[in-house]
Amino acid sequence: MSEHHSVFGNILHQFDRVRSLWKRVSIFCPKLKNWWIYPLGLFGFLKKGNLYTFRYRNGMNVSFRAGTYDTLINFEIFGCGEYAHYFMSDVGTFHRIIDLGAQTGVFTLSLLAQNKLLQVTCVEVTTENFQVLKRNIEQNGFSKQVALIHKAVWGKTGESLSLHMSKHNSGSHSVVIDDSGRVNGETVQTISLKDVVGAETCDVLKIDIEGAEYDVLYGTDSETFSRIRHIVMEAHFLDEKRNAPAIETFLVQRGFEVIREGKHLWAKNRESQES
Repeated sequence: MSEHHSVFGNILHQFDRVRSLWKRVSIFCPKLKNWWIYPLGLFGFLKKGNLYTFRYRNGMNVSFRAGTYDTLINFEIFGCGEYAHYFMSDVGTFHRIIDLGAQTGVFTLSLLAQNKLLQVTCVEVTTENFQVLKRNIEQNGFSKQVALIHKAVWGKTGESLSLHMSKHNSGSHSVVIDDSGRVNGETVQTISLKDVVGAETCDVLKIDIEGAEYDVLYGTDSETFSRIRHIVMEAHFLDEKRNAPAIETFLVQRGFEVIREGKHLWAKNRESQES
């Protein structure tokens, strides 16, 4: 490749990057009162690892760690409506949601912004994430209606697992995926989905637990599934039996109608439609 083509290619790359960043800013900033925090973070002007707070126009205040994936998760959930666009028109009728892989509470707070009477159970395994999650729930005044569980959701309750910590992504720590981008971290205790759901109906079960979704769902009994009305999840590709098409087939067999968009799935319990 000639030097001319190399320089031209680099210019195009930088142009695409600036265009992508501008698109994010134009989508996300109008949702913020302190909108300047977002571009400052994008361009590296916030001290990495320090806590800052997005103050949303819908009343939510969400603390995040600068220079981490916390910012991208805020953009995806509050900016782009990831997960919630499947059922947002019904949120006002919901009573209870469960957030598996709650990270810093962004998904939970996005729904509480629409329905402040929701009862929520958040499960988060990583200690650092859990601390920010607790802070976000408390500073928005939802401590009495949001139950926080600091465990790894799993097929069974009471086991001990090693958490593999992502070196780059604050939302990608996993008890299942152990690759070159992760290091061994804390030992964590498990809780089953059955014990999280309990005896009450769950209007929405959100799952983003970095590959552990298969052990959780495949190990859940039919009675527990009968108490879950909607499931929204990210299905990570692990092998031939643990991927999005496989979990889609499994949920259909358990009585759900499923819409799959890439690795994201939305499932609605057919019995809940008939009742």
